[in-house]
Amino acid sequence: MEPQIPTRPLSPTATESRLQALFDEEVVKQNDRLDDLARQLITLELAIPGVYAAALKLVAGRAASIGAPWPVIAAFTLWFIALGGTLAALFPLRRRVDPNLIRRRDSVWEEEPLAIEEFYQRSASRKRGWLLFSTLSFMLGVLAAGFAVLA
Repeated sequence: MEPQIPTRPLSPTATESRLQALFDEEVVKQNDRLDDLARQLITLELAIPGVYAAALKLVAGRAASIGAPWPVIAAFTLWFIALGGTLAALFPLRRRVDPNLIRRRDSVWEEEPLAIEEFYQRSASRKRGWLLFSTLSFMLGVLAAGFAVLA
């Protein structure tokens, strides 16, 4: 007697279908969450330099001067760069998408239309990159501002 080979039905189970649906929703939702993060970063990137400038004015007064102005200049420059990076993450790129193609196994060249899933993944990857750059620039600006206070 031959041993039985375990088989699996071709159609997915209810659990597999639900998991696939949740995965598909998450692929789409991650762009919305990154946009929400970018909006929060814009709020911080506009508020912190304003508060810092007001604090410098209050502490320094009219007659006082800052000992080494380069950390303050560096801080505001880095904050401006961070704001630019966050805005770059919010503005979408125009991409060609094939509406009939949901998913593709291999990555494609840029001149070919993207699959729908690929579009969402590339958009999220681009936003993550810009937001990471923006966050690092902002934190370096905070460090430069702190150094300006200590110098």
